[in-house]
Amino acid sequence: MKTRTAVIGGGYGGMAAAIFEKKNGNDVTVFERQDSLGKKLLLTGNGRCNISNENIDVTDYLTDDEEKLGSILVRFDRKKEDEFFASIGLLTRSDRGCLYPLTGKAKTVGNCLVYALNELGAHIRTGCYVTAIKRNADGLFDITAASKVYGGFSKVILSSGGMAGIYDESSKNGNQLASSCGHTLKEGHPGLTAVLCSDDRKKLKKLDGIRVRAGATVIKKGKKIAFEAGEIQHTADGLSGIPVFGLSRYIDDMTDTVIKIDYLTGVTLDEFKLRALKFNNRSVETFLEGMVLSPIAEMAVGNCGVNYHARIAGLSEDEIKKMYLALTAADFHPMQLNGYNKAQISTGGVLLSETDENMQSRYCKGLYLVGEVLNVAGRCGGYNLHFAAASAYCATF
Repeated sequence: MKTRTAVIGGGYGGMAAAIFEKKNGNDVTVFERQDSLGKKLLLTGNGRCNISNENIDVTDYLTDDEEKLGSILVRFDRKKEDEFFASIGLLTRSDRGCLYPLTGKAKTVGNCLVYALNELGAHIRTGCYVTAIKRNADGLFDITAASKVYGGFSKVILSSGGMAGIYDESSKNGNQLASSCGHTLKEGHPGLTAVLCSDDRKKLKKLDGIRVRAGATVIKKGKKIAFEAGEIQHTADGLSGIPVFGLSRYIDDMTDTVIKIDYLTGVTLDEFKLRALKFNNRSVETFLEGMVLSPIAEMAVGNCGVNYHARIAGLSEDEIKKMYLALTAADFHPMQLNGYNKAQISTGGVLLSETDENMQSRYCKGLYLVGEVLNVAGRCGGYNLHFAAASAYCATF
């Protein structure tokens, strides 16, 4: 017997869920508030669409229920994901573990998904902003969109995404729909976004535009919260780049929070001291030239009070150590995160623990939750789109 399924949200997770449902022989209607499907998908990976990753692990995510997340990731393994890509006619390639469409264009992914939906006979309603999900007298779901009621659905998949990319930051439609069905919401914030810092503007301006491979650690109330490494970008307002994006998931409160940058990753204090002995006739400036870029060296040395033009031979052991620490633990003080309109994801959402192993709501039988509407925030690198597809798979099989 066919199930009538309503999929609310026509992003990657919603389209994947609709395709899986159709393959199960069900009647499917996709409700999307934009004028076309997959608009946000077109922006991912700067238009290249980093759709997944070859190295998916539960530790790459923040969530309230790691055990359940682990089971979701196991069920939708690489083999099943490749089968899904093949079923919609999408070829992929790997770039340092990140999976992209072979064409390098996000539009390819969106087109393949839409072609598959059309070929399978899914009903697509764009420009349909769903404002309510309610049970009717027959125990089925009625979907309200633009004051019109679409009735008679026995299953609803809520895949309306989060706050990221929504220019009206007061809009929390997916969360509100889930809340109306009895769910608890974890307060969230912009994620995978740049961090604006309160540090001296002259200091930030001198570093503006500099990109370096470095390690970054979030310290909150003296405790290490998270670490990321990779190419960090300095801006006139603070910090950006993939490692900083990853750390932004952890920065929900700026109080007593600092980001420490290690510009000398892999260089120990003993190695630094030996180098100082070897080049003790050089000035601090020329000594550091072969290790870090000059603006970073000048900033770090200035922070620790060492004379940038002094000879290394004239420095004390304590000053050498201070210089090392200034370069391996340079402080930046978060002031705020870039807004939702510039973030790749939003953190928080419906608690994952409030769904069963098939993504079905524990409070509303027949309601399933998929993707970013849930309290699951992955790193940069295809992890969030992978979870969207994995949760869609678990909601349908």
